[in-house]
Amino acid sequence: MELMLVFILIFSFSMLFFSFICILIFIDNYDRLWIDPKPKKKYSISAIIPAYNEQKSIEKTVNGIYMQDYPKELFEIIVVNDGSTDNTKKICQKLQKQGIIKLINKKNGGKANAVNLGIKNAKNELIYIMDADSFPEKNSFKSMIGYFNDPKVAAVSSSMKVNSKKNFFEKMQWIEYSLSILFRKIQSLFNSMYVTPGPGSIYRKSVINEVGGFNEETLTEDMEIAFNIQNKGYAIENSMNSIVYTNTPIFLKQLLKQRKRWYSGYFDDSSKYKHLLFNPKKGVLSALLSFNIVSVLSLIALFFYSGAKFAVNSKNSLILFKASEFAINIPSIKGFQILYGINFDLIIFALISALSALMVYMSLKSCNEKIDIKKNFPLYICYFFIYTLFLTVFWLTGFFHNFFLRKKGEGWHG
Repeated sequence: MELMLVFILIFSFSMLFFSFICILIFIDNYDRLWIDPKPKKKYSISAIIPAYNEQKSIEKTVNGIYMQDYPKELFEIIVVNDGSTDNTKKICQKLQKQGIIKLINKKNGGKANAVNLGIKNAKNELIYIMDADSFPEKNSFKSMIGYFNDPKVAAVSSSMKVNSKKNFFEKMQWIEYSLSILFRKIQSLFNSMYVTPGPGSIYRKSVINEVGGFNEETLTEDMEIAFNIQNKGYAIENSMNSIVYTNTPIFLKQLLKQRKRWYSGYFDDSSKYKHLLFNPKKGVLSALLSFNIVSVLSLIALFFYSGAKFAVNSKNSLILFKASEFAINIPSIKGFQILYGINFDLIIFALISALSALMVYMSLKSCNEKIDIKKNFPLYICYFFIYTLFLTVFWLTGFFHNFFLRKKGEGWHG
């Protein structure tokens, strides 16, 4: 038990160090976070939209791409109807007759399978992937393509924002996605991005073909291809000016289903590319992936530890999980909590709270979101002390699903 408590302290100080580094990087690079390189040539783009039962949003998604501030002759839109059973096909047929899209119909085989088919039929040098429940701002193409001036750049991701923030879970995801926008940009500064999100990422077609396309046996094809790309020595960039709005789960059941897939896929892809972990030759990417794995496994261990402590002694057992993604409030450590009159638990809790609040502020500011502390203060409190408990459960669900429940070769067929 004492060893576990010491480990908790080490983990907490690691979280503080990580948060502090992120803040320093943000401040040091503030002036260039929004600067995208200008393209040195005219790039041709094939936008691919895999769609399965997306009748409510597919037309808005297509129009968002079609209205891009980019020469129409330089891009095409391909919708791959992945065996939809609703009116998606009829809507797309109408758009095809209008000359807006090229439609490919197929049996349901999963998102990665649909994307790969779209790539095979794409005629242009860059591949822009857009989920059928998301839509970009009109400057998305222009903000991203300049990064491809560098032949080592294989992909560029956008900044994802929630489309709606009406109920509790949407508002929590609004804060979470805002934090992700900042973290993703910081990762790109050090060539350490490990996911190119489905909504609004763009790829060099030749590199996609080189790495064998999108993996059809993973639950998170957008993460696996990011691992694969960087494993081949290519770089992934991010544009904070390329904004994409995406629909997020409204209810807990939907959110749990989504995160089970995300986090199960994370464990699966990390296992597949385990040679990237604790590998000094891979630099910051290896350090970040290793830190994530240790953090998540620690989070799971602490969850069970806190449950056991709570069962034995409810007064001294509760561990509060909080911070940007997973940070913790330290439980009482007899003989260590108070030393030379200093309450270390309280100091650590205060530091984590302050740094977490600062990171949320920086993230919202980076996203040009309105920061109304008086109005949104309850939301921030809920995020730190309630929603992060949900995140813990999501990670647990993903862990057990991947290692104990998932069938081998099971891809995403939603």
